[in-house]
Amino acid sequence: MKVFKWIRGKFTGILEAARRYPLTVGLLVILAAANAFAINDQFENYRNYITTLIVGACLGLVGQQVYERFFTRKRYRLLLLGGAFLLMLGYYWGIVRPATSASELSSKTSIAFLALLFVFIWIPTIRHRIHFNNSFMAAFKGLFTTILFTIIIIAGISAIIMAVDLLLFSVDYSTIPHMINVTLTLFAPIFFLSFIPLYQGGKGKEEKVKQATDVPKNLSVLLSYVIIPITVVYTFILVLYILLNIGGDLWTESLLESLLISFAITVLIVYVLASNIENKMTYYFQKIFPKILVPIVIFQTIASVMMIEEEGLTHGRYYVIMFGFFATIIGIIFSFFSKKIGLIAPILIIFAWISIVPPTDAFTISRVNHVNRLDQLLINHDMRANESIIADVEIPVKDQVEITNLVRYLDRMGYAEDVVWLPNNLFYSNRFEETFGFEPRDGIDQPERTERYFAYLEWNPSDSLSISQYDWMLHQQIDRDNEEQIEIQLSDQSGNSYTILREQENEFFWYRLKNSEEELLIEFDGEQLFDTIFDRNGSGQNRQTLSINDATIVHENEDVRMKFLIESISMHNDTYDAEFSIFIEFK
Repeated sequence: MKVFKWIRGKFTGILEAARRYPLTVGLLVILAAANAFAINDQFENYRNYITTLIVGACLGLVGQQVYERFFTRKRYRLLLLGGAFLLMLGYYWGIVRPATSASELSSKTSIAFLALLFVFIWIPTIRHRIHFNNSFMAAFKGLFTTILFTIIIIAGISAIIMAVDLLLFSVDYSTIPHMINVTLTLFAPIFFLSFIPLYQGGKGKEEKVKQATDVPKNLSVLLSYVIIPITVVYTFILVLYILLNIGGDLWTESLLESLLISFAITVLIVYVLASNIENKMTYYFQKIFPKILVPIVIFQTIASVMMIEEEGLTHGRYYVIMFGFFATIIGIIFSFFSKKIGLIAPILIIFAWISIVPPTDAFTISRVNHVNRLDQLLINHDMRANESIIADVEIPVKDQVEITNLVRYLDRMGYAEDVVWLPNNLFYSNRFEETFGFEPRDGIDQPERTERYFAYLEWNPSDSLSISQYDWMLHQQIDRDNEEQIEIQLSDQSGNSYTILREQENEFFWYRLKNSEEELLIEFDGEQLFDTIFDRNGSGQNRQTLSINDATIVHENEDVRMKFLIESISMHNDTYDAEFSIFIEFK
């Protein structure tokens, strides 16, 4: 009976959470619908809308928490939720639309999500007897319970669907993705919100608040006698390594950078959780570890700043440095002002705002830094003239490596196309060497490395291609290692005969169409396929799809039109391959 009572209580809690956070639930419903549509078909600008809805849902949570903490009249609730909706639109127009890459959008949205989540936890504790660590504990417990239930539900329903498909009748392949979408997008967030108590309530609410913020005995034991001792040992190893290697390459080791960041995050989270537990282990942890955290984080921040001179200020290193400043401030607060633990949320919001909103955001700063460093480096070697680059094979290897790293970052992030004097797609074929006078270099002992470019045609069910005006169609496969000359005989309805020759010249292939008198009617340089596709569709370093329009290349003169429809195409260093169809029309 207790189980059924608990289930009934959680179901009631889910309904109450949906009523309590109407804007958030409404946006989650739209998010689930967008995901469902994307599962069945392609969704243009899908990522933009999804990230906007996620941030909007979080803003709805914050707006509701502000209302519950400071207001009672319904009109203020409408104003706050309306303001949250307007902020969501502002995020879309100010952050999402100007984003130039998926990594920029995902990074900024992740930071916004994290900051808003901490504000959501913090607001109920402002000038309230409930402290931030109590509210954090309630959210922490709700999160882990939600994760457990979500995994069980997805695994269980997936097993049922697969059993039905295997034993009874065929089930549509998209059933499981749709189920996962509904579970993750609707059930999981609302179920999590059902664990967040209404802190501003009467006496009847106090018991629910106490139950939500109490530390489970198992969690208390886990933190005190497992997680904290492991953290102590991990800290000892890190400190010992730093002391033993402080005079070597320690200041430029990227691996240590990630280890120290994970250490700082662990200490901060364990500190907040441990502040809910009263025993000797947690007491000494709270007294000692913030004071250990501060010098370690300062050390890491200095090391990251030093690496800027060698590698440039990437957006990743920007975030590392910003986190270093944030963790240092929080460590000082935890060390000397432990009762001000709630300051972690507003400080996080300030740092999030700085790192998300231009012109101080990570991606704007990193782009400007790399462009300026590259420009200055080229000027120092007299390789810049007006709006162009002068190739120079004589510059030192160290500077060749730096130029390669700077250009690779700009190319990977899609910034190269905005630099007037920097050509696009420098890392395929030999364009980099033609531009700078030397091959790409990743290090003193690594003379060459270029990126792989790959794209393929994706047919949608609604796509069609008219070929009625063409006289012939040929299907071709080519690659760098196949030097065989191919001769294809054609004839039309009038009895005229033609020959298509495919032959390799200067490491690439040519197509030549001749009539029966061996007169050349039209010729096509196959290198144009690669230049056109990769110029048209960006750098292509990652696997990308092509629409019919993007995959179509037309070459013609006054007598003949040749249409090339690319099915797949790739290039890596000096090798290439492609599969395509050729349509030929006599005018």
